[in-house]
This record gives sequence, C-alpha cells and structure tokens, in this order.
Amino acid sequence: MIKIPESIKGVKLRRIIYILVLIAAVVLRLINIDVPLMNQAHEFRQSQTAIAVQRFFLDGFDPIHYQVPVFGEPWSLPFEFPIYQIVLYLIMLLGGLADITVCGRILSISVFVISAIILHVLIKEIANERIADVTAVVYLFSPFDIYWSRAVLVDYLSVLFALVYVLLFVNYLKKGKPVFAVCGVLAGILAYLQKASTMFPYVVFLAFVILDGVVTAYKKSTRNHFFKWLINDIHTRLSGYVSVFVLAVVPVIPVMIWDRYADAIKSEGNCFYRSLVSDNLNEWFYGSPEQRLDPACWSGIFQKLTSLCGGPLLLLFLVAIYFLGTKKEYIKYLLFAAVSVVSAPLILFNLYYRHSYYFIAVTPVFAFFIGIMMYEMFKGIWNRKLLVIIFLSTIIFYNYRSPYLDATYFFYRVEDPGVNLLEQLTTVDDQIICADGDWNPIVFYTIERRGLMLYHYDGYSFDTVYEEVLSNDHDDYSYLYGYIMEDIISVINMYPDNIQMFSYPYYGAKLYSDESFPVSDIEENAWSVFDTEVNTDDEQLIRFDRNGDRSSAAYAVRIETETQILDTAIIFAEGSDYAYLSTKGVSGIMHIEFETADIITMSSVEFNIT
Repeated sequence: MIKIPESIKGVKLRRIIYILVLIAAVVLRLINIDVPLMNQAHEFRQSQTAIAVQRFFLDGFDPIHYQVPVFGEPWSLPFEFPIYQIVLYLIMLLGGLADITVCGRILSISVFVISAIILHVLIKEIANERIADVTAVVYLFSPFDIYWSRAVLVDYLSVLFALVYVLLFVNYLKKGKPVFAVCGVLAGILAYLQKASTMFPYVVFLAFVILDGVVTAYKKSTRNHFFKWLINDIHTRLSGYVSVFVLAVVPVIPVMIWDRYADAIKSEGNCFYRSLVSDNLNEWFYGSPEQRLDPACWSGIFQKLTSLCGGPLLLLFLVAIYFLGTKKEYIKYLLFAAVSVVSAPLILFNLYYRHSYYFIAVTPVFAFFIGIMMYEMFKGIWNRKLLVIIFLSTIIFYNYRSPYLDATYFFYRVEDPGVNLLEQLTTVDDQIICADGDWNPIVFYTIERRGLMLYHYDGYSFDTVYEEVLSNDHDDYSYLYGYIMEDIISVINMYPDNIQMFSYPYYGAKLYSDESFPVSDIEENAWSVFDTEVNTDDEQLIRFDRNGDRSSAAYAVRIETETQILDTAIIFAEGSDYAYLSTKGVSGIMHIEFETADIITMSSVEFNIT
C-alpha cells in the first residue's frame, strides 16, 4: 500500500474543507432565489439594473445606448457602463433563459464567490494563509454579504474587478513582470467602468501597500540615508513603485470618457434627464457641509458600517478584546484596512448615508479588518476552550439577529394587485405614467412597460414637466399609476382628454399576503355608518378596501378637490351610476358628485370616523 505523506493529506483535507465552505455559502444564497424584486431592499436600484437587460430583449442589444425607459424619449439613460447587464444578457440568450430576476441573482452569487476566492489569494499574498482563511469565512458568511450578494446589482462585479486590480499590482511589485501591470490596468478599467465609486477603498489600500513596500525596501537596504537610497535605486527597486503610481491613473481615463458621453446623452433629454447630469449630482454624491456637521448623519453611517459584522456592540467587543489581549503582530494591516474602509464614506458621504448597498464596496476590506483581529485573538486564546466557545457564540448570536437574515430567509411573497391589474389593462406598447414622487422603476420593470416616472428633484415642478414632456408626448401615455394623490391631481388637471387614471394605495403591496388582512374597528364603524345612512339599493358603490375589488374600475379624466383629504390614490369609475366611494386609508366615506361625464368633484368627508 502506498503511504500518503502527511503534508499531502493536509493539503487535500484543506482543499476539501475549502470547497465545502464555498458550497455552503452558495446553498445559503439559493433560498428564496425566485422572490420578485418588488418589496426588496432598494428595489429601485435593482430594477434599474434589471430593466436594461429587459430592454435588450424587447428592443435589441445596444449597450452603448442601453435603455432605462422611465423618462420618455429618447429612453436611453446611461449610468455605469453596462458590463453586468451585457454578461447577464449573453448568459440568458445563450442558455435560453427567461427570468431576469433569478438569472441576475445567480450571476451575482457566482461573481461574489469568485470575488471571495480572489480575496483569499490577495490576503495570502499580503499577510498569511491563516488570516486569509478567516477573512474569507467572514466575507462569505456575513449576513450583509449573504443578502446583497443575491441582489440584481452591479456592485459585486465591480468589487471583483477591484480585487483583481489590487492582486495583480501586488504581484507586479513582488515579481516585476510587465504582464501583471498590463492585466492590472485592464482590471482597473473594468472596475472603474462598472462602478467608479467602488474603487475608492481599493486605491487607498493599494497606496498603503505601495508605501509599505517602499519603507520595507529602504529598511532592507545597506544605505543609511533615505534620499541617497532613493536616488541610487530609482531605476531598480523604486521604479516598480513609481510605475504602479503611473499605471494606477490610466484606468481612470476610459470612465471619464464614458461619463462625458453619458452626460451628453442626458443633457439632450428633458428636465428629468438633465437633473441626472454629473454636475447636478455633486451634492448627492458628496453630501452637504450641513450633513457632515450633523452627528445624526455620522451615527447613521456608523450604524450601516457596523451592520457588516453584526452591529456596533459586536464591533466594539472585537476591538476591545483585540487591543487588550493580543500581540498585534499585524496591526499595520489592520490600520491599512480601517483607513481604506473609512475613506469611501468620508468622500462619498451622502451616498453611504442614504443607501446601505454602497457598503458592498468596502466589505472585502472590512472582512480583512475583522479577519486580522479574529486571527490574532484566536492565537491568544485558542488553548482556552471556554473562552473560544464564548467568543464564537457571541459572534454567531449577534450576526444571527441581523435584519439581513430576516430579509433573506423570512421574506413572504407579496404581490401588488394594482400592478397586476395595470398589466392586464395595458400592452407592452402602452406608455404609462407613475406618480410615485421618487426614483423607482420597479413598476416599469415588473410589467415590461415604458413611460414617465414623476421623480422629485430640486427644481421639479409640474409646469416644467408638462411644458417639456407631456405637452408634446401626452397622446402616447395611456394610463397613470400612482401613490401620491397630489401628483395625480396635478397631472390629470394638465391632461383634459387623453389619460385613463389608474392608481393604487402605497400600503396596498404591504397588506396582501396569503392571510386575510384583519378588519379594524374604524373600518367596522365606517361600514356601520354606511349601512344606516346610505341607500345602497338605489345607488351603486365603488368599493376600494382591503380585498382590492376593482371590478368597477374604469376611467377618470379630471379631479378637483378643495381640501387635501386623501392620503392614498384611488381608482375612479366614469359615469353617473356610481355615487359613493369607500376606501381604506381615509377617515370615513367620501361622496362623489358627477357633474359631467368627465369631471369628478370630490366633496369633503361625508362621515368622520374617530
């Protein structure tokens, strides 16, 4: 019998464990893989990504003029260069696949797992294999990463390119082979084009690595004077570091060209397009001085940052144990990682304050930060089994309580009956208006429609919208769907003849599940008053309540109201047969008076229920 050396046994066992860990990480992410994008966290950004792929199938493959068709013609609304969208489209096309949401999630998971492998290789090059192991486990099983690695987002692909970028330049510094530099530049170009904001922590981290290399090289030299060493070695050892500084700038050039092109497209569009030109978004990117001086904003960023590892208490617990009970052999890398992580929200303050998914960019570096602390803590307490059990139990407990796990595994399927009905009433050729008041293409993506999203921004007004968009194109818009009543009233007032109003309450999507929604006391009182006060035998009722009965839905052309009594949107029916409307979400029942065929006047509340 051939005896296998212990070293080979160890390598094989290590590889088996590594593969099993990766499989477990993938399986955890496949649960609920087919839930719809609607009602997911930051559904606006996921649907913005997915709708570009959807339009490739509906309108033809044109990545340079890819469509996000939510602001009317010319429909093309370029943001990042669509590398993720192109890859997803080609995979679906070649595989004959149809579900963009599911395929997008599978692509994101695949990209994430590859990024975890690259991260492991990178940390092994910088620190050691044990720290790389711990870092990879933290990265793979962080609740934050579990949730967001399943999202239809470009972010983890940009993270993958950024990690490859750093890894190649680290290898170039060590081995001096030009192929590493050339490939590093290409990876940097892809990372910047995919999402430029992702690169901030990696450029900072690479700068630290270069600086550390210069200092280490000087310490190893025989010269005692730094400037003499610098001058004499400029063509040898230091030349590699100088070239990295130069080559690190090259990947920025293509994204600058793309941004100028994207701004040119937006500048030629209507007021909505122009609001998204880069110069108009500076404060949105970087935040205002008032924000940076507001402790509440800093607290919000800190809360989001600590959610990457289970919360602020767990992070403080780890830091306290690390500084109290370890030798801190790798503290310089800990500081490199900490400064790199903090640099991104410091620069792009408002983006990180507003949107938690922006922290995707810093998760690998943050995992390195946590990995160093845990590795050195394990070294100090590994022989004390009770302490190890307490330590690991604390980490698992705090991460198990993460809302990201709830969102991933306890998500209940929700359908919006309003969106379903809108899909039935329209065709793929119909253009719709969504009065939502914020940026969210989810309705357009869900039912494969194009149209106009009434998106609030600085300088927004209905006069501008009507003048630039609706007055020219209004014959193309057939339905209006909305949550915010004042938007609907304003649009309908501008549209005297051509639009059919279709709307639905904002809370509607939240209420509809497999179980019936309980009837409140207020609703019961309202129906009691209605039964006693209204002669329903002679008058037809428009019923709009928790059961979503829309069998009487028809058209409304114009709405006039003297008071802001609605906090929800309503379906109206055209014709004089319908006399009363019942709706959940307002205090009582409203009387509708049909003065003409196309004017509906809403009077004040008939019955006030308190």
